[in-house]
Amino acid sequence: MATRAGWFAGSGRELMEQEMVAAVRPAPSGEMLLELQSTFTPTGVQVKLEQSNFGFLAVRMAKDIATHWGDGRITSSEEVEGEEMIFGQSAAWVDYSGAVAKREGGRRVAVTEGITYFDHLANPGYPAHWHVRADGWMGSSLCRHGSIVIKKPKPLRVRYLLHAHDELLDSAATDNILQQFNASPGFAISASKRSHRHSEVHREKVWDE
Repeated sequence: MATRAGWFAGSGRELMEQEMVAAVRPAPSGEMLLELQSTFTPTGVQVKLEQSNFGFLAVRMAKDIATHWGDGRITSSEEVEGEEMIFGQSAAWVDYSGAVAKREGGRRVAVTEGITYFDHLANPGYPAHWHVRADGWMGSSLCRHGSIVIKKPKPLRVRYLLHAHDELLDSAATDNILQQFNASPGFAISASKRSHRHSEVHREKVWDE
């Protein structure tokens, strides 16, 4: 799925356009992967993103998974655990997992599920610094340590991947997903040559050296 949206000032003047591609694909054992790519292009000469703990993508985990209310765990690619060890620190990925209620055969049972959030090698400041909290919030902080200026001739593109999984984190499998994600080409949107289609989304070509 591809969308285009505008970012506007309070006066109604458009500051920049955001083109986003979202791709859902199955993973082993019924799990899911959601890949998100956003490209930001100023409508004028440039746009400045000020310093902030927040970024362009965040996940709010179920209350039962949040470490403050439930029995969830927050871990990162740096092999540390908990908000105090991960908040504001850099990591290639962060995982939030815990027990949630699920109905099976007319009964409510507890199952362990989670989401791993991956930063991409090509994103500015990789590996990302993270805004992750015990209340269930998890997001990468693109501008945590300073502002970013986006100039019209060079739009900003960011790529993220979410892995919704069963059970607790499997570090080996997670590192493998990261390697595949970093090696994958990004998305491109082009005018469709087929009838009744405006545009089409495809992977960018990778040329052999």
